Amino acid sequence: MKKGFPFVACIITECLYAFVMTLVFSWLKTFIWYNPSKLPSPIEWVNKRKMRAKDSVNTVWWFSKTEFPKADVTKVLTPYGDRMKKLLVRLQKLKIVCG
Repeated sequence: MKKGFPFVACIITECLYAFVMTLVFSWLKTFIWYNPSKLPSPIEWVNKRKMRAKDSVNTVWWFSKTEFPKADVTKVLTPYGDRMKKLLVRLQKLKIVCG
């Protein structure tokens, strides 16, 4: 990466590769967390020079030392919202009509 230029650093991807290839970790899943209140970064390229867009997502990587980790997704499940419930009802009606 050239210092003083609006490039994205490759160090994060290199770390991911190193974890998987050399440290014997299994890469299980990539999660994207939408964070609209994230501060613009780097400030010089986003706000001052306006050469890059504000990044509003964070990437979260799930690693494990074993290929079959002990995980329980029921601890993070949330109930469906109103819009999702309406969508499910519409899909059910469509399924009945279309056969």
